[in-house]
Amino acid sequence: MLIKNMLIGVAASIVTVFLLLVSGLLGNMEAKVTIPKSSVMAFNQETCPEGWSDFTPAYGRFVRGIDRNKAPLDPEGERVLASLQLDSLGKHKHTTTGLKQYPSWNSQETVGDATDFASAIHPSVGGYAEISSTGDKETRPVNVALLYCVKS
Repeated sequence: MLIKNMLIGVAASIVTVFLLLVSGLLGNMEAKVTIPKSSVMAFNQETCPEGWSDFTPAYGRFVRGIDRNKAPLDPEGERVLASLQLDSLGKHKHTTTGLKQYPSWNSQETVGDATDFASAIHPSVGGYAEISSTGDKETRPVNVALLYCVKS
């Protein structure tokens, strides 16, 4: 059995070398690959190749695979193909810079820190919490811009 497997391996190697030599002699012919109609691919070029057109639903958007997991990663589960999912920001909390209290209209003092805005507001105290603002125009991961095209 071992000798038979070795002979098959040697024969496969000889065929591979022969095919590589023939393709070299024929000018490194490109392999012909059939890509099914409606396939979507990302290209690192300014325009879609011949036989392809811009896949406009991907303009400026992140592409997310259909989620067919038994325990979905996408909170909306398996969605309709090519459907648009609006942006969202996950639940989170902010730390305040402190509760400001107004003992009189002429002064204010910091009473202390609060980690939850709701707990910082006490109607009996008559104060408010300051929360610092930070961030950019959108929430996004590090990304690269590519042109998505659909096969005609």
